Amino acid sequence: MNNDIVLYIDEEEQARDTFSVTLQDWFGEDVKVEAIEPLNTIEAMIEYLGEKKNLVSLVLDQRLNLSGTARYEGADLADSCRSILPHLPIYIFTNHPEDFIEGDNMGEILGPGTVEYVLSKNDTADAEKQDKISMRVRRHISQFNNISRSIDNRLHELLEKKVKGTLDPGEENELDKINHFRSRPIVSAEALGTASLKKILDANEILLTKLEKRIKSI
Repeated sequence: MNNDIVLYIDEEEQARDTFSVTLQDWFGEDVKVEAIEPLNTIEAMIEYLGEKKNLVSLVLDQRLNLSGTARYEGADLADSCRSILPHLPIYIFTNHPEDFIEGDNMGEILGPGTVEYVLSKNDTADAEKQDKISMRVRRHISQFNNISRSIDNRLHELLEKKVKGTLDPGEENELDKINHFRSRPIVSAEALGTASLKKILDANEILLTKLEKRIKSI
């Protein structure tokens, strides 16, 4: 098992204990499913997710506010996450698929446009549906990892050119966009303030220094 994390958020402890096992089977041994209780506000959740390393997917119960711990539903959190994590696979996992509209494509349940699928907890006893779900969620994570690797590789190329002083204006703009994209999960949470932003800038400065030393040694 590697360090990739699928985060399952559900307000019910029994559901977290039960369905985290099912989700682990669906996503496979290449990831680790972690089950947590929702935090009180969306802002707190975004801050938590911004600091989460190796996150490759989110699985959200819809009725997160049922116990009173959270002030939002799963679809609300999905909306906020999608605006800062545009490529991350996000799923609603619910006992109440009737909250959403039944699709006409292979019987899929269509939820908010910000999630890949709405997954019904009622399907966990259906072997055929489980196999289909497992194939899809693993494919989504594979696609996400490919995108993430491409972004990281391109960032490394641009940082090396920046250190060498060979960036053209178009590449400078591309580098700014990539850095903005990578920092959004952190700086978008109002509660973080300037201290966390300074961490990002310091980390980028350390990376540039390491790259400069490596290039000079070549």
